[in-house]
Amino acid sequence: MIDFISNEFKKISTKALDRFANELKVDRKDIQVLLKLDKNGDAAYDLMQGYKKVRELTFMNILGVKIDFKGYSLIAPDFIAKSLTQFSSDLEISNSAVSVMIVAKGNEDIAMWLYNGGAAVKKIEIEELFGHSPE
Repeated sequence: MIDFISNEFKKISTKALDRFANELKVDRKDIQVLLKLDKNGDAAYDLMQGYKKVRELTFMNILGVKIDFKGYSLIAPDFIAKSLTQFSSDLEISNSAVSVMIVAKGNEDIAMWLYNGGAAVKKIEIEELFGHSPE
């Protein structure tokens, strides 16, 4: 199941980076998507260009759809929030400072970095992000 989720998340993220790069008329390597927690502990998302916030996103924006027939928007945000909360707890990072940045790696791949505020902590794998299932 984690393999399926990881592969789908990679496809969705790659398409999102390409779509946002096209929208902003920049190279995909200049676009990032930041996954974080809001003040209620729910997953929140920011579109970044050159590591600076452009605007807030919804998961539907990331999916690039108006109607989510596959139901990803009902499942993924809980996984993301639980994983960020777990990273926060494991690494003693406050919930307001923990985030994961999705960046382009090559033409068709992504990399993800765990952050504490503005400082990169470590590179993580997609499986780590979805390794903690919601309760």
